[in-house]
Amino acid sequence: MSRDNQSRTQNNITYISQPIGEAYELCFSESVKRFNEKQTRADRKIKDRYYEHLFNKPPKNYVVTGSNKQKSFYEDLIQIGDKDDTGVGTPDGDLAAKCLDEYMRGFPERNPNFYIFNAVLHLDEATPHLHIDYIPIGHYNRGMDTQNGLAQALKEMGYGGGKNAINRWRLAEREVLVKICAENGIEIAEPNKARGYSLLPDDYKAQKDAEIQDITEWIERCEDVSNNFMDSINDLAYEERHLEEILPELRQNVQDIHNDISVLESKKNALADEIKDIQSAIKKETSAGATAISSMDELQRLVAQERQNREKEQRYSLLERFIELPAIKPLWERFIEPYLKGKEKHHTLPKEYGGDR
Repeated sequence: MSRDNQSRTQNNITYISQPIGEAYELCFSESVKRFNEKQTRADRKIKDRYYEHLFNKPPKNYVVTGSNKQKSFYEDLIQIGDKDDTGVGTPDGDLAAKCLDEYMRGFPERNPNFYIFNAVLHLDEATPHLHIDYIPIGHYNRGMDTQNGLAQALKEMGYGGGKNAINRWRLAEREVLVKICAENGIEIAEPNKARGYSLLPDDYKAQKDAEIQDITEWIERCEDVSNNFMDSINDLAYEERHLEEILPELRQNVQDIHNDISVLESKKNALADEIKDIQSAIKKETSAGATAISSMDELQRLVAQERQNREKEQRYSLLERFIELPAIKPLWERFIEPYLKGKEKHHTLPKEYGGDR
């Protein structure tokens, strides 16, 4: 870079500048935690950070490709024209920079599955251009629920699957940029088209990357299914060995239970005989007790009658004492005299007062 270019670096617009290691932690650390919590085997857990797990090295500021052709991030370069028609510092160059700025500010909303960790509008080189670095984020039902996955990210954003998904996305983004430029008085020429889509080298490379990752993700899903199947087989084999170890003990337990049942049957029969004897004895006692019960009823009746007689005697005694009182006796004699002489026979006293009724 020349001295003049270095002097224009301060004119660059930095939208975001985040270390890629920090970006990976923010995007995937919780998913790694959830994945590990579900594992029953220690060897299936992710022991490193997600970046190191994928690429076997600490985070790097350049694109790293993993063993399965998965990329650590993707970088797009967007430019309008060239140094001959939109050079930095020219009116058309300033207009191009304005269009690129508007395009960039709408990029995150249009692409919610692309996590942007670095984005700069460069005004320190011959032509204004955007540099966007992003991590594609996909969501899955198997393995980690959130992963670095370009094909899945494109599918979730509505561009479908297959080899043309990345091309459909690029054409949609180009349409956005063309519209912005048209609104600002810049006309973008149509790209030369051959049969089907015509791709620039970078577009063709990105499409192939997406195809490779789509296949890689499918292979990973197959491996997850295979691993789960093997885990199930291993668990069954363990259970089988365990059953073989405890089978003799189980057989002995069954035999002991049979023996206990035989003993209980014998005791049950003996108890049944005892119950019959007891029932017979109860019948005899019941028959003998019927007469005793009859005699007891008569005794109770006599006791009740005797209690009534004693109560009457007590009332008579009280009456006699009452009549003998000096103030009462003359009155009583006058009252009782007609009855005693028989003059008024129909006025007989009640029995409890010495009368006949």
